[in-house]
Amino acid sequence: TAYRLCYVRGPEGILIGLAEQLTENRNPLKQE
Repeated sequence: TAYRLCYVRGPEGILIGLAEQLTENRNPLKQE
């Protein structure tokens, strides 16, 4: 998933991955 791609990118990717995870938790209607 997008999480794996983000982690591979490095520190910046990890932050993006965490941000996306929080976004999904806040928006349960949004599912990819």
